Amino acid sequence: MLLMQQQQQPHKQKQQQHQQQQQQQQQQQQQQQQQQQQHQQQQQQQQQQQQQQQQQQQQQQQQQQQQQQQQQQQQQQQQQQQQQQQQQQQQQQQQQQQQQEQQVSGCLSGVDTAELLRRYTSQHPKPIALKASAAVLKALHNLQQQQQQHQQQQQQQRLQQQQIQELQEPWRRAAANSRMGIRWHSFAAAAKPQKKKQQQQQQQQQQQQQQQQQQKTAAAAAVAANKFLEFGQQQQQQQQQQQQQQQQQ
Repeated sequence: MLLMQQQQQPHKQKQQQHQQQQQQQQQQQQQQQQQQQQHQQQQQQQQQQQQQQQQQQQQQQQQQQQQQQQQQQQQQQQQQQQQQQQQQQQQQQQQQQQQQEQQVSGCLSGVDTAELLRRYTSQHPKPIALKASAAVLKALHNLQQQQQQHQQQQQQQRLQQQQIQELQEPWRRAAANSRMGIRWHSFAAAAKPQKKKQQQQQQQQQQQQQQQQQQKTAAAAAVAANKFLEFGQQQQQQQQQQQQQQQQQ
């Protein structure tokens, strides 16, 4: 019995070892399966995150595209509105010009323009500078241009006279060869930038004054043109009345 038991013990031990090994293998397999599952879960999570990111990017791109389209549409609408406004303004200006031309042609039809101008200037010894119409008031327009040219010539002559006076000043010529002349030239050389600034300021002031005068003359021209038209209407009415009286007689 003892021998049998002794002989069976190593066999039992082997069986136990084998069972333990099998258990260990099973545990390892379970661990591997768990790891695989975890890895699969991680991959799934990553894929889901990537899909979500892609969806978000697509949504952002779509929103940006929509915003860009809306902006483009707004810009196009604004441009169209501006073009329409410009066209309307141009049409209004053309209509006003046509109305003015019709009024002028109606007032001055069958009237000697030169004679009418002579009467107008006789009644208004100091007439306002008129904004002449190309068709009817050419004479007044030419007069206005002549006045402007005359004023420009006067300004040029004044500038030339000032330059000549500056060059012909006796104290500057007398001090040219003396020590005072050297000091004066050095002082004058240092003061050149100030003179340039003063000249620039004077030029700016002159330009502003010219612009103001042009605006005033333009406003006065409109008033005078209306007066001239009224004068022409009165003359035409008087002629019509005289003709009617003659016919009645």
